[in-house]
Formats: sequence, structure tokens, C-alpha cells
Amino acid sequence: MGYKSNTISYSEDLTPASEQKQFFSHVHTTYEMLFIYHGRGDFLIEDAEYPCKPNTLFLIPPGKYHVIRNIGGADYKRCVVNFSTRLLPRPIERGKSYYRVTDDRVRSLFYKLAFYSQTYTGEALQALLEAGITEILVSSFFENEENAEGKKVPALVKNAIDYINAHLEEPLSVPKIADALFISETHLSHLFSDTMNTGLMHYAAIKKMYAARERLREGASVGEVCERFGYRSYPTFLRNYRTHFGINPSEEKERRSKG
Repeated sequence: MGYKSNTISYSEDLTPASEQKQFFSHVHTTYEMLFIYHGRGDFLIEDAEYPCKPNTLFLIPPGKYHVIRNIGGADYKRCVVNFSTRLLPRPIERGKSYYRVTDDRVRSLFYKLAFYSQTYTGEALQALLEAGITEILVSSFFENEENAEGKKVPALVKNAIDYINAHLEEPLSVPKIADALFISETHLSHLFSDTMNTGLMHYAAIKKMYAARERLREGASVGEVCERFGYRSYPTFLRNYRTHFGINPSEEKERRSKG
């Protein structure tokens, strides 16, 4: 059961208890809405961890690392909807992660998405999914209810995340980050990967790439961005950009000028 277009990707996924595996931290260029039908665990978004249980709903902005961890011995069933930023309703604050433990009313809205995906196709399905996404987001997050705070990751990991995000335009390496935090390289690398389910330098590389994309969208030239973020050669920057975003930096500029 699924659907994919240029602006929406919808799927329902089931990982049986007998096939449970380690999930790896990842990041998207789109918003992600994740609804838990069955299963329990801990869900990490950047430097905060949230408890997962049935009817939990997450809204994850583009460029935010996330992963589910510590799943118990039960089936893990979820609905995953990725969608373009332009589909985010205006009342929802852009760039902010949201977490809610919802109720059967919201669960029924996801059942409705499943019904749409089984019954309709093409433009009709696209329109219905767009309407359904808007209804879920506005009814779940556009309320006076305070957004729940997640449990913070270990202080050392948070310090590493903060250091990376504050120094994206500088050359970064494990030794440099470890020296800045007054900790051994080995201890920092192991703690970061154990907590974030991704390597320290992989995290830094992705964050650099997202920052570079924002500079391109603000009007900087490809050459300026390449130099600003410490890439010694344009082919390396081009290859990394294409790997992460599926397009060339020059195409990003063209999209911006047409938009």
C-alpha cells in the first residue's frame, strides 16, 4: 500500500517482531509525518528522545536526523507520509519538530488515508492525500496544547551537535571536534554513533550539505557556496549534492529563479 508523486510519498509499513532489526538514523529533504499504529520504543529527533507507543504522531522537518530505537518484542506498524514544505499548513511553525500522543480520532484519519490509497489513483488520490495531510496536521498540532519536550541525549553528544551546527562553514574532523570538547576521539566517536545511530562525520557532512542548499536558495552562487563550506573541488561538492538531493546545485538555482 503506497503512493509517490513529486510532492507526496505515502506508505504503511510493518516490521514483524520476528524480523526486527536495527534502524539507522536518517534524514529527508521533505517533511515527514510518522504515525505509530503498533509498537513501542524510543524515537530520536536530533538531540531529543521521545517515547513511542500506539497513536503517537511525529512531525519531522527537513534536514533533521531521526531514528527509532529500543523497540520491544512486538510488531512495529507505522504510517509514513513525506511531503513538500509547500504543503505545510500556515498555522504550523516551519522548521520545528512536533510530538503528540493522539487518540482514536486521529487514528481514524490515517485509516482514511489508507482507504484513499486503496480506492483512488492519479490526480484524485493526490488531491485527497493533500486534504488528508492538512486535516491531520491542523487538528493535531494547531492547538493551544504545549508541544512535549523530549528527553535530551547525553550532554557530550548534544555539545558535539551544537559545535557542528555552529561551525558548518569550517573544516570539520573528529580530532578537531574532540579537541574543542576536551574529550578523546575514540570516546566521542563511540558515544555519538551509539546515541545517534550514525557516525559523527556522516552527521557533519549531511548538515553541511543542508546548510549549503539554504545558501543557494538565498541567492549565493554555486562557486561561492562550494568555497564557503570548505570543498576543495567543485566535482566533490557536485557529487555530494547530487547524492543527497538528487539534483545538481545549478538545478537548485534554476528552481529558485523560476519559483
